Amino acid sequence: MKYLTEEISLVLLPPPALENAKFVLEAEMATGSEPSPEQPHPPTSSPSSSADLVRQFIQENYFQPAKRRGEKQLTLRSGDIHSKMNLHNRYPLVCSVMRGHKIERMCNVRIVKTEGSDGANFYVTYSLV
Repeated sequence: MKYLTEEISLVLLPPPALENAKFVLEAEMATGSEPSPEQPHPPTSSPSSSADLVRQFIQENYFQPAKRRGEKQLTLRSGDIHSKMNLHNRYPLVCSVMRGHKIERMCNVRIVKTEGSDGANFYVTYSLV
């Protein structure tokens, strides 16, 4: 990022990142700092933390589609979420979000069981209430 003045910044993005340009600029404007490369694809609203970004990603990409298909249970693997969000070394964050009570309330799901420890092969099975 190049700063032209204190108030104006120049952001140069490679072509694959152009689809995320709006999200990148909104995130910078909201926080006053450059977003980290760990941020996922643009969400539909503006979450306030990295954990909120992960929760929203899981809701939009896993829970909502599974509920539309009429599934009653869903097992998620942290490594799949981590990979699809283009995160780097953020397994503890993803695993923490997956096992947290906040995701249960936010997404109207219930944790049935967990398997493994923090890392790519941490699994959580949810009941899609």
